[in-house]
Amino acid sequence: MASRARNEFDVPASPAAVTDAVQRVVHDQGHRPVGQSPDGLQLAFVTKKTAFTWELETSVLIAPTPQGSHVTIDLDTQPGRPKALLDGRKNKKAAQRLADEIQAALA
Repeated sequence: MASRARNEFDVPASPAAVTDAVQRVVHDQGHRPVGQSPDGLQLAFVTKKTAFTWELETSVLIAPTPQGSHVTIDLDTQPGRPKALLDGRKNKKAAQRLADEIQAALA
């Protein structure tokens, strides 16, 4: 069962501004940070468990572009948690929701 999901998007904001937005979303949503690269361009966190999903291991990679930043979100069901047939679909929606939250935090 494929449960990994990815979402990529470009924003007209500096990598530092995107890092700040991701950190705000993680804090505001009650997720648990688990790591960040020294330059702030790679962040890792675990989403909180909900009624419909297990915790999701999430990584965000921010790459500078001439127009701003390219953001890549990867997430998957946390190891040790059972996987379900519809996890891929639910995780894809979760990745899109996270992308929307990051973009809203940049506005």
